[in-house]
Amino acid sequence: MAWQLLVPLVAGAAVGMLGHAAGEQAALAERGQWVDAVVVSMDDSGTNHCDLRMTDGRAISPSLSEGDGCENWVTKGDEMRVQYDPESIASPTKRSSQLVGEGVDSRWQACCGDG
Repeated sequence: MAWQLLVPLVAGAAVGMLGHAAGEQAALAERGQWVDAVVVSMDDSGTNHCDLRMTDGRAISPSLSEGDGCENWVTKGDEMRVQYDPESIASPTKRSSQLVGEGVDSRWQACCGDG
């Protein structure tokens, strides 16, 4: 009987994680700004997190996570170009925040478009 609760529990967790990631991606697509940043500290205990500052000294919050550009080779003092949320709600990233559907549409048009 307890195994019957496992499917909805796992499905709910997956929807929650995907929804959060999609929300951050949409926020960066809407109001994200690309800036040059400097790594001021790097925490590699478990999942990597890098604290960043813009080159003019302003802090970027929240920190950059491992999947978004704070990889094992990153060290304090490294410079990188990141997209961040000026409202400090969405996490910064080194990747483009173009929505998947928009990217697929533009690639489809370039490859096999209607005219």
